[in-house]
Amino acid sequence: MRYRITFMACMSVVLLMGLVFLQGCKKAEAKDGENGEGAAGGTAGAAGAEDPVDFFIALEDKLSENDLASIAIIEIVDPRDNDEHRIRNVRQATMEQLSQMLDIAVREVSENRTTQVLGELKGTASKGLDPESVMDIGIKLNVDVLLFACIESKQNDVFFHAYSTMSGDVIFSDTLQKWQLPVGDSLDSLFADLGIEPVAEETETE
Repeated sequence: MRYRITFMACMSVVLLMGLVFLQGCKKAEAKDGENGEGAAGGTAGAAGAEDPVDFFIALEDKLSENDLASIAIIEIVDPRDNDEHRIRNVRQATMEQLSQMLDIAVREVSENRTTQVLGELKGTASKGLDPESVMDIGIKLNVDVLLFACIESKQNDVFFHAYSTMSGDVIFSDTLQKWQLPVGDSLDSLFADLGIEPVAEETETE
C-alpha cells in the first residue's frame, strides 16, 4: 500500500512537470510567432510607404550643399488621371514639408503668376527645361530653386525634381514612394467625387 501511494505521488509529480514543460513550449512558440510577424511587418513597412520627412531632408541637404536659400513649387502634374483633388493634396503636403526646412525660404507662387511666367512651357515644363529657361524663370520669380512634381501612380508615387536657377542644372531628382497623403478638406473631397469644381468666394474690392 505504501509503495502504491509513493508510486502515485511520483506519477503526479511527473505529470505536473510535463504539463509545465508543454505550457512553456507553447508560450515560446507564440512569442516566436509574434516576433516573426513583427519582423515581417517591419519588412513590409520598409518596402512600402516611404518616410516623407527623410525624403525632404535629402532635398534640403542638396539645397544647403549648393548654397541655395529659397525654393518654390512651380508645377505638379498628374498625367495618368489629371486628378485635381490629388494634385491639390500633393501641393499642400509638399508645402507642409518644405515649411519644415531650416534656413530655406519657401516662395508661394500663385497659379496665375506661374502660368504667366511659364508661358508656352505651361503643362510641359515638368518634363524638362533647358538651363536658359530655368535661369530666366528664376529671375522672374526671384527664387533659387524650381521644384516640379509628377504623380506617377494611384499609390501616390510622386517624382520630384528640382532645378538650381543659379546654374540651370537639376540638383535633385527622386521618387517619393506610396506617399500617405493627408485627407483633404471634406467639402473639397465631396466636390471632387461629384466632379464639381468648388466656386471661390468673391471678395469686394474698394
